[in-house]
Order: sequence, then structure tokens, then C-alpha cells
Amino acid sequence: MGVRLEMYNKFLLVLLAVATLNGCAAVRAFDSAEEQVRVRAQERVDFLINKNLKGAYEYATPALRDLETIQQYHSRVGGAALWTKAVVQKVVCEEDACDVDVEVTYRILRLGSIEMTRIIQERWVKSKNNWWIYHQL
Repeated sequence: MGVRLEMYNKFLLVLLAVATLNGCAAVRAFDSAEEQVRVRAQERVDFLINKNLKGAYEYATPALRDLETIQQYHSRVGGAALWTKAVVQKVVCEEDACDVDVEVTYRILRLGSIEMTRIIQERWVKSKNNWWIYHQL
């Protein structure tokens, strides 16, 4: 019985260590606000490229999500359905706000599926210890 209890305790310790390491891996440490916003902004546009509106919606400010349903949000970002590529190019932050330039390549269907590229400027704000894309209401 004593050997079993000792083995069980060792098993629990290993399980606890693995769970702790997994928890640490999930928490990202960023050197700057610019780095954190760059990562979040790229994650958001990746959701849009992959037509995952629900994922992109989660990056909108909590205030906007309190006022707009995901269906209403779709009208804000519906044009992203034609995007073929989006890459965050530049992030400039001042205190609790950042300006983000995203280079977007999109398809123009009326012109025989020609692709064009342009810079879209986004505003990100810090609220509740995280960074969110700001959409004017």
C-alpha cells in the first residue's frame, strides 16, 4: 500500500508540473505595446482572411461588442471577404492607443479577378488590460 501511495503522489507531482508548464506556455510576454498590438492585429486579419468572422469579432472593443451583434459587425468588415492577403506593416503606439498599417491584397471581381494592394489604417486601444481594434460607432 505504501508503494502505491508513493507512486500515486509522484504521478500527481508530474501531472501538476506538466499543467504548470502548459499554463506558462500559454501566457505570452511582450517587450512592448507595439509588439503585442502587432501580434493581435495580425491574428485578427488572419481570421478575416480565413473568413472567420466570429474570431475577428472577438478583437473588437468590449464596448462595441456590447452594442453590436456579430451580424451587425459583419457589415463593418464584409469587404474583407475579398481579401487574399493581409500583413501588418507598421505599429506606432502612444500610451493607450496605437495606429496600425495593414497591407491588404484584395480581389476586384468586376475587373476579371484582378488583385490590388493598399494600406488600411486601423486604430487599436487598450482597455481592460488588453488591446482591441477600435471602430467608431
